[in-house]
Amino acid sequence: MSHRKRRWAGAALTAVLCGNVVRADEFEIVPPPPPDVTTLPAVVILWEEPRPVVTTSAVDPPKVLPPAGEVKPPAGEAKPLTPVVEPPPAVIPPTTLVPPLSVTPPLSVAPPVTNPPATTPGGWYGGAEMLFLTPYVSNNTAFTVVTPPVPPAPGAFPVAIGSAQGQPFDWDCGQAYRAWVGWTHPTGWGIRADGFVYNQGSNVASLINQPDPIAPRLVTVPPVIPFIPGAASFGAPTAVLAGGGIGSDRLLFTSDLNVRTVDAEATYQWGGCDCLVRVSGGVRWTGLRQGYHAALRNCGDGDTTETQQLDFEQEFSGAGPTVGLFLRHTLGADGLAAYGSVRGAILAGHLDERAAYFQDISDPALLALVGSQQTRTRFDNRSAHVLTEAELEMGLEYAVPVGRSRLFVRGGLVAQSYSNAGSATNSLGTLSLLGGTAAVGVNY
Repeated sequence: MSHRKRRWAGAALTAVLCGNVVRADEFEIVPPPPPDVTTLPAVVILWEEPRPVVTTSAVDPPKVLPPAGEVKPPAGEAKPLTPVVEPPPAVIPPTTLVPPLSVTPPLSVAPPVTNPPATTPGGWYGGAEMLFLTPYVSNNTAFTVVTPPVPPAPGAFPVAIGSAQGQPFDWDCGQAYRAWVGWTHPTGWGIRADGFVYNQGSNVASLINQPDPIAPRLVTVPPVIPFIPGAASFGAPTAVLAGGGIGSDRLLFTSDLNVRTVDAEATYQWGGCDCLVRVSGGVRWTGLRQGYHAALRNCGDGDTTETQQLDFEQEFSGAGPTVGLFLRHTLGADGLAAYGSVRGAILAGHLDERAAYFQDISDPALLALVGSQQTRTRFDNRSAHVLTEAELEMGLEYAVPVGRSRLFVRGGLVAQSYSNAGSATNSLGTLSLLGGTAAVGVNY
């Protein structure tokens, strides 16, 4: 047998003795179980046994036998192949997995508490208000009574002592009215308009001047500024009383006040669950009229009489910028809230002054030593004028929901000041209105 044939025969014998093997590339590995399975199934691992190396001579390099089942005899020789018995696969027993340790999840941290976001409720709102105001007027004199000194008794040391006492106008609390309407866009911007009216008169001041031959009283009106020709002669005693000693002088004094304002503004508001802030700015028009009226009548004996009348009015009309601030803060969950508002305005315009004086004396028999006569005097003047206004209001508000709207009532204190408004007889001074207010309104 040739050397080549001997090598093939040795290789075949070695393969029979060692048995068949499984190649390493035929390994089959069962994939691992899912994470929630605690018991692993049996894993079958097939490995390839080492192949014997047959050395035939010291010269030839070692030869590695081919895998079992793939041995082919040399060309020209056909030998039966011996069946190869494969060893049983190695079985790894199932292993019980230890359940993972329970891990306590970290404590959740609550988000920081923050105030609710601000809201700017939009929609329509409006209301009406009744105010109860008392005027406080500078230079509020109705008339002045001058008592001349009494002549000394015979033989007494002459001492001239006289007196002058001014009587102011007495004002009661009067009613004023205000109405407002506005609209706010959800962005906070809006518009607003309101109107205010106050029209009241003072109490009537009266005086009766009787004949007094020793020390007759003198009754004068406050000096009217500017000066009205002929008005200085108004007063008592009249010529009928002083010259003829007839009758008595009856005097009546009144004053009236009329204030009207109209505002047109742009607004911006914002707020939260318990507060609302609204700022506004626009234009205001104001008309302010003050009147002074004095009347005197002496009926005498029916034929000898005297009548006097003095009327003086000052009326300001002007417009200018105005700014305002409104605040409301909820005091509880039952609808009760506190509110406050402040406003200021500077107005430029003109001041009209009108005065009229007349006097009628009937003395046909010359008992008053003056005879019958009539006097008529009228005066008109217009000048530029500047007025400043300030308003303050504060109080409580109670609101209840009615459908989709909010109905509220308010009550509080109010103060208004008109600087440089003067009085009915003087263009200098300050006019103030103080009192309370009651209002009702609705927000849509």
